[in-house]
Amino acid sequence: MGAYENPAMIVDKSGEILAQSFEKAAVAIGKGVEGYVKNYNEGLDARRKAVEQQKKDAANAEIKAGDAAFKFNQLVNDWKIENPSNIAEDGIKIYDKKAKEIGDQYYNSAKIYYNPNATAEERKEAWDQMSKHTESVGVLQNSISNVQLNGQVAAGFVDDSGTIYLPQNRGEGETSLTAQQSEQVVKAYGTGYSHGYLDENTEFTSEYDNDNNLKIIFKDRNTGDIKFTETINSSTANALDQYAVKSFDGKERINEYSIEQGIKNNEGLFTEAYKGKTEVKIDGNTKTTSTIYPASAINNKYGELYKEIKAALTTSGAKNKAATGARVNAFLYENGYTDEQITDIRLGRGEFEGLTIDEVLEKTIEQYVVNSITPGYKLNEDGDFVVSSTKEYKAPRDTATPAWEVKLQDFQNNFGVADTISSGNYYLKKSPAGAGQNPYYQLYKWTGSSGGEATSSLVDPSKKYYITDNNKDVVYEAASAMGLTGSSTLPRFN
Repeated sequence: MGAYENPAMIVDKSGEILAQSFEKAAVAIGKGVEGYVKNYNEGLDARRKAVEQQKKDAANAEIKAGDAAFKFNQLVNDWKIENPSNIAEDGIKIYDKKAKEIGDQYYNSAKIYYNPNATAEERKEAWDQMSKHTESVGVLQNSISNVQLNGQVAAGFVDDSGTIYLPQNRGEGETSLTAQQSEQVVKAYGTGYSHGYLDENTEFTSEYDNDNNLKIIFKDRNTGDIKFTETINSSTANALDQYAVKSFDGKERINEYSIEQGIKNNEGLFTEAYKGKTEVKIDGNTKTTSTIYPASAINNKYGELYKEIKAALTTSGAKNKAATGARVNAFLYENGYTDEQITDIRLGRGEFEGLTIDEVLEKTIEQYVVNSITPGYKLNEDGDFVVSSTKEYKAPRDTATPAWEVKLQDFQNNFGVADTISSGNYYLKKSPAGAGQNPYYQLYKWTGSSGGEATSSLVDPSKKYYITDNNKDVVYEAASAMGLTGSSTLPRFN
């Protein structure tokens, strides 16, 4: 019999099934809510922990940033102690103010850099900013240092009577300065004060601009009107070169070099090889003493010094042509050239046509050195350096001492010292000492000329006038033989 044979056995359970379905769904929904709440609470705890960690990280970042900023400020303060500004009060105020601003910026960047919650990009940018702030302090310190150094340079210019002040011929739209105004700039800077008076008509005030440059304002003391304003660049230690230059003085170096090279001894006297030969000529009413120095030997020996002096005069050419030109001009002027001649030298005209500035400068340096070691020298026909002096004997009416006695005394004073002593047609020529002998003179007489040159001969080859400590008799004999006073005999003197 089939399933439907007994319809009474069929039971409708749809309501039961539906009820079971609702029960299962309720259980499932209950479990979902419980999971949601659990997840929510766990997330809430995680967020709370993250916030707490961020606070800890930020606090640690603050501490680390504070440590970094402390070290940064320590370096700032150490430099201030070790490098006080030349204009102390104003310089330190500026440094403190600007260093604090940079330090605050450094600290803020450090907080980001040390915070692990910052992104890699944020930390890199913060590090770059920290490095930039460190460089900024270096620039600030350099500026203050340069202000200090330039102040010392300015004071040195003011104290040096040989300082040359330079006009400033600037381009269109820029303020040019006269040489007198450059002098006022240097003097104001060199005082080391932020306010002062230069003269009865001029006062000045100094202040720093935003780039740490020193700005000097010059006013008329009577009216208060501004005469001119000048800002001195603090980014370089050579800022004063455009306003002034010291004239060259190499005498101390020349003396050092002369001793180093064995040209002179420690007493400043020429050594044997360079002392030159001395000629004394007593003729009529005049005595002339000349010393001839070997030009070739001296120039060869001083060659390196010539180069050294040229370098000292021209080394600033690359950084400041005006300063170099002024220094060279001053050197030429101090060595006898006029303003007109210096202009002609630079233009290569007149007596300097065909000559370069270098050629004239090198020749002048040579003359400067030679004149320092042999003052008042001239060139003789052989090209050697000659230094001469002349003495006029007084007429009998002007002195109680007879002229012959004065001449004889001069003769004796130079006997043994001079290489030649001449009078009239005669001259004594010194010969070096032989073995076991004293040096001596022999008498020569001018006999005529040959080929345009004077000729002479020994009067008596066997006669020698020996140089001794007590040589009055020899001096008398030699002077008489020369006919020093126009006669063959001289009165004796004690």
